Amino acid sequence: MNDSVAGGSSESEVTVQGGKMHLTGNLIPPRGQPAWASSILLLDAQGKPMDASGYQGIRLKVKINQGLMSVSANSAEVENFDYHAAPVLIKADDKFHEVKLPFTSLKRAWSEQTTLDASTLNSLSIVTFAMQQSAYDFVIDEIGFY
Repeated sequence: MNDSVAGGSSESEVTVQGGKMHLTGNLIPPRGQPAWASSILLLDAQGKPMDASGYQGIRLKVKINQGLMSVSANSAEVENFDYHAAPVLIKADDKFHEVKLPFTSLKRAWSEQTTLDASTLNSLSIVTFAMQQSAYDFVIDEIGFY
């Protein structure tokens, strides 16, 4: 999913190579808005909520070749798409890094700050965004909970 649903012209592609998920694309913002692309990873084949309250947060092994990346935990309780999210702050250094994002560090962008109810998660999203035209390139080797 990308900003084309809101008038943007961003292009995105997701492929799996050698067991790794490769996310690439070009972000082309609509006039006066940021560009964005999101890859949604369902936790249940039917999209039903999963109880992740026995975990502390999200863990991923990722390589960022280019662009800005964040991860959101998508709760069935959130109705306005302002899910709890956090940036993935690693260098674009051609190496895989293990990143842990505690549930307590995930915040909503524009809505009232609420505590994430990890017992209501239905998906995780890998999100990229930019204010100006730019490219992104991420490789995810692992994603799950810790």
